[in-house]
Amino acid sequence: MQLGAATAEVWLSDHAMNELEARLLQPRYAVCSFYEDDPDGGASITVELCPFKLDGESISTDLCVDGVALGCHDFAALAGREYHFVPLADNAPEASLYLRGRHHPVDVTTVALGPLGDDEMPLRLCGSIDYTAFHTAETHAIPFDWHTRMRLPASVAALQRIVDRAVAQAGASGPRDLGQVMRMALPQLVYDEQTAALASLVKARLGVR
Repeated sequence: MQLGAATAEVWLSDHAMNELEARLLQPRYAVCSFYEDDPDGGASITVELCPFKLDGESISTDLCVDGVALGCHDFAALAGREYHFVPLADNAPEASLYLRGRHHPVDVTTVALGPLGDDEMPLRLCGSIDYTAFHTAETHAIPFDWHTRMRLPASVAALQRIVDRAVAQAGASGPRDLGQVMRMALPQLVYDEQTAALASLVKARLGVR
């Protein structure tokens, strides 16, 4: 199996019809959160989509996949693994796409991971979206086969680079600049679970006791 390169971030052109088409849904990147207390190695995967326009309306949304049985609790163990699911089976993950005030059900059939990189790994996600049109209330299936990248938690070195950039951007020189540096640094963090680690590095850099 060959996984494609990371999908470029694009702004898709206006779509004159009300119906959603597969070409409008382009993955930007994905993140994965493990359920640490789940003995089956369950996790959730969130795929952020590139912004697009539908009937002139700007759309920014995610596809969320919950209860993915990965059988492990760390990213290194995921590398090279491939999972297949049958819709409505007991082990099938629950997934949805939130769009225009509705959660549209999604059947995820394939999750495949590539080799582990320094800060990401290739991800292939396949399935079908049961999309209900906004005006007509008609439902139709939108199949997808996405090749994107799974972003990994930042290493200590990567966190330190975030701190360095934030300190430089804020022109910070001491403890009084803590709030401003954190405001600069937090948007660069992919995983909220690393907020405490980031804050500790910022405090150490600014001499906060």
